[in-house]
Amino acid sequence: MKHLQILFIAVSSLVSGTAFAQSDSLSNKFEFSEISLQFGNLNVNYQRLSLNTALQFAPQSAILNNLNGYLQSFFWGYNYNSNFTMAGYLGFKLPKKKHHSLAPTVRMGLLYNRSDLLTNSFRRNSVISTDSLRNSDGVVNRYIQNIHTETVNTSYSNDQLYFDLNLTYAINAKGRFSMFMGVGLGTGLIFNTSTTVTYLNVNSFQEFSPSRTFSYNAEVIDSREEIFRNGAGISGLAYFPIGFDFRIGKRNEAWRKAHVFVELRPGGLFQAFPEANYTLLRSTVASQFGFRFDLRQ
Repeated sequence: MKHLQILFIAVSSLVSGTAFAQSDSLSNKFEFSEISLQFGNLNVNYQRLSLNTALQFAPQSAILNNLNGYLQSFFWGYNYNSNFTMAGYLGFKLPKKKHHSLAPTVRMGLLYNRSDLLTNSFRRNSVISTDSLRNSDGVVNRYIQNIHTETVNTSYSNDQLYFDLNLTYAINAKGRFSMFMGVGLGTGLIFNTSTTVTYLNVNSFQEFSPSRTFSYNAEVIDSREEIFRNGAGISGLAYFPIGFDFRIGKRNEAWRKAHVFVELRPGGLFQAFPEANYTLLRSTVASQFGFRFDLRQ
């Protein structure tokens, strides 16, 4: 604990005394005040990846070019797991109007997202055979069916790096607990892009009656995967940050500079892919947890 206190004091003295030395009159107007780092998830509603668009991303796919007789079996939902996000910011306090209860801060920095927003699935079923089982009275009471199922899944994924800028207003900024809200914009590049196409061929046997299923057995006959690298694109973010901040220290001067916070960011995402002449616009909700080091306290 003692070592962490010394570290906090050293970082505060170094940043305040060297990189941002300025006159008192200038500090009162626009002051470098904080460093923050945050992690979380970017929750985005899936967008259907049509076959035509998938073929623009992966024109050489042997699987996608052989989908005769397949039906689309896409489902809608929210992706809560794969969209990791992290960001680092420098914060600047803006002049606060006299008798004004809200403390404004501009945060600028870099934000990284990993997303899998485009996906779809295609399926083709073939009934190979159907047999019936009869009871002692000759009445059919069960059926045994052999079904051949072929499934093709497509997905497009990418990384995004943004220059992010947001303006927040804090309520009770000098207190141990505070709340903040504001508006933010980010613009950046899409990179590390790829389209993945998978093929699965399953042969199954199902025993059932008109009212219930008794057994189901499946065997994978064939599986294949194709991965295609894609070109870069551009992306943009707009959001409304809303969060709560907690100052860790109460009396100790070093720990009074350390804060933890949670932040929710409802907003929207725009992506453009020149390679496929395709644009994407989706609603988003980011949930983040962060650490903030206040240089002024």
